This record gives sequence, C-alpha cells and structure tokens, in this order.
Amino acid sequence: TDLATYMTLSKSIINGTFKGAFYYQPFYYAAFLPAILLLFGQNIWAVITAQAILGGLTVFFAAWGAKILFNEKSGIVCALLTALSNVLIFYTPFHKIATLQTFMVTMFTFFLILAFKDEKERLRYWICAGIFLGMGCAARGNLYIMLTGLIPLIIWKFPIKKSIIRIGVIIGMTIVMQLPFIIYNSIQEKRLCGSSTASAAVLLYA
Repeated sequence: TDLATYMTLSKSIINGTFKGAFYYQPFYYAAFLPAILLLFGQNIWAVITAQAILGGLTVFFAAWGAKILFNEKSGIVCALLTALSNVLIFYTPFHKIATLQTFMVTMFTFFLILAFKDEKERLRYWICAGIFLGMGCAARGNLYIMLTGLIPLIIWKFPIKKSIIRIGVIIGMTIVMQLPFIIYNSIQEKRLCGSSTASAAVLLYA
C-alpha cells in the first residue's frame, strides 16, 4: 500500500539505506516524515500528532483567509466546514499525503489572498505563495494545474510588467523549492529530471 511504501522509504532515508532516484513525488516521505522521525524518533504517534497539528493549522488559515476575503462570519463558517473535512479527520492517523497536501493548498491560497489584497503590492506574499506551491508540487505534481488558473488571473489583475514579475516569482519559487530533489534525481539518472521520475508513468495512467 501507499502507507507502507511511505513508511519504508522515510525510514530508509533516515537510516541511510535509501538508494536510487526519487520515483514518487518526494516531499512527504523524503522531507516531512524524516524530519518528524529524526526529531521525535521512529514513533507512529509523532507522525499522527504532527498531522493533527497540520489539520488544526489548515482550519485556522482557511478561516483567516475567508475572513480577509469576505468577513468574520465567512471565516467562522469556513472554519466549521473545514473542521468537518473528511481528509482532516479520517486521513490524519495514516501515512498519507492528503493531510500535508491539504495544508499546502490552504497556505498557498492564504498567501495568494494576501497578495491580491495587499494595497502596497509587495512581493513577499507572492514569494510565500510560491514556496508553498513548490512544496506542494514536490509532494504531488497535480498542483501545477493551479497555475493554469492563476496566471490568467494575475494578467487580468495587474499591468503587464507587474504581471510578469509576479508570475516569475511564483514559478521561480516553485522551482527553487524542488531544486534539491531535481538536482539529486538528475545526478542519479545522469540526465535532467524533475523532483520525481514517475512522470511518464503517471501521465500514461492519467
């Protein structure tokens, strides 16, 4: 199962026995899980606790984003609905990407809201949005699809020069956050690779 695979891969990384390229999107089993296991030991409860905390933060930032976007009542409704999300309830005890990915998407959206609402038009929110998009893409590549909606929105909202800068920041940070995995895979495969070498199989399956 995916759960057993991620558990085995994360333990092989912290034990120094991992070999070869990252076939699956690596952020969850090569960064998130090893960090928890190194800090708190190879204890399944540490992973469950960390993912429960991520779930709580997802509710908080989703509600905060709704409040910024609309009003306080919207934030409360958003918090209640997000707290009842089956992803945050049922997947928390398992070694699955779902909880982390939901948090990544929420944080990406939260910083986009701040970026579009920022009257001073600072780039720091765009940088943060790109960071979370990059980590999210390194955990599951289908997040790239969000760019197909975001890029036209940026072009519609801002003048062409500002649009190019913001699109460049988002895409640039998305790539930067995946660079360690890209470099590692490229060295292992002796060719330019993405953060995962399973792209051909995934596209064929899709």
